[in-house]
Amino acid sequence: MKKIKLIQYILAVVFIVSLGACSENDEFDPAVDPSEIGWTATTKLVVQAVPGFEKFIWETNLLSLDQYWLNDILKLNIKLESDEVAESFTKIDIYAVAYEANGYNASAPFNKTGKLFTTINEVPESKIFETVSIEAEDLYELFKHDFLNDRSAAHLLDGDIFDFYWVIYHKDGTSFDSRKEAHPDNSWGVEVKYQDYAPPVWEGTFNYEYLEVSDVVADWFGIAVGDNGTISCTLIEAPGSYSVTGFLFLGFGSDGTLTHDFLSGLVQAEGKLGETWTISNVNGEHLDIFYEDPDPWYVENGYGSFNGKVRLSRTDGNNWPANIHTAEVLKAVKQLTEEQKAKKLQMMEAYKK
Repeated sequence: MKKIKLIQYILAVVFIVSLGACSENDEFDPAVDPSEIGWTATTKLVVQAVPGFEKFIWETNLLSLDQYWLNDILKLNIKLESDEVAESFTKIDIYAVAYEANGYNASAPFNKTGKLFTTINEVPESKIFETVSIEAEDLYELFKHDFLNDRSAAHLLDGDIFDFYWVIYHKDGTSFDSRKEAHPDNSWGVEVKYQDYAPPVWEGTFNYEYLEVSDVVADWFGIAVGDNGTISCTLIEAPGSYSVTGFLFLGFGSDGTLTHDFLSGLVQAEGKLGETWTISNVNGEHLDIFYEDPDPWYVENGYGSFNGKVRLSRTDGNNWPANIHTAEVLKAVKQLTEEQKAKKLQMMEAYKK
């Protein structure tokens, strides 16, 4: 009896050792992925976006409030890297998987099966394909019955994510499905981006009409209430720094600078000789500007206060942002050099009516 048990024990040990020997052979090792065997081990699809066409961008113009696609098309360069010749492959199916923020496919378990987006039916000898274009509207049509959020204003929403996978078919009847292989090289994704655009509000030519005129402006420059003209601003540095031609609305080329913070609405404007603007009454396409040269030089030399008020009107069909304003004007007077004082006097004499 003891002899029989000893024989059974020896056979059990031999069986266990035999299993260990099998596991040392890769062919039978369950830890080895079967997809690593054969052509799939040296084959992959390389996807790179064309610069400038790597994401969908929906934009809102903060001045006109227009909404539009800044970019509604993706362009992808695709090549097949493989030790196999091109003729070994019969086709490549491209699948799209959608994830909608707080909606379709937004939480695990995720549906990675996706939907067939396009098929590449021929692999060129170079294994480099023509650029593949993906339009936002095509993806909407593919998933419009799956999306849960309202898409009446825009067919794709901020935060929508689309992942693209592929199935590569070999002439031997086998295939490689990247949806089943978790690896960064086995998919390409894009997220829809919404962004605001703050246009150069002050760039262009604007109309003005005089509402108020001080005595010195009226007497020396012959300007009266109701007179009108144009003034031009040129963007010199994004996002909101401008040069201003005709800063004092006097009909000649006195210059100044203006900065505008779109979000806060703050405008800071100053002429070359310290002149200032104060903005008020922002109403649609119009706003009022009180301009002033606070230098006491005018009063001291018998000219009186140098100021006026104009109504400035846009010419592009847009309204001024409602938050446009100027800070309280500091009464500190810019100190002029003797040369600047002489220039000011020369200007007054030259334009005396």
